[in-house]
Amino acid sequence: MDPDIIIGHNFVGFHLDVLLHRMRALSVDGWSRLGRLRRTVWPKLQSGPGGLSESTWAEKAVASGRILCDSYLSARVRPDLSLGF
Repeated sequence: MDPDIIIGHNFVGFHLDVLLHRMRALSVDGWSRLGRLRRTVWPKLQSGPGGLSESTWAEKAVASGRILCDSYLSARVRPDLSLGF
């Protein structure tokens, strides 16, 4: 696995945290390959998969060197814009 771009819907806000928790629970050896930096120490994760808020800075840093495309952020409609299609 060596992706250049990671695409997902609410990946940064939710799924990255869940993915890291599952990788840790299953003792996945190549967990640091989510990013370009090879790490040996796990980042501090939230209390449970999905946590109470967005992924922490330490969790996001695991994906350093990758382009993260989160469709959730681009799909949100700004409330101050009228929907005049």
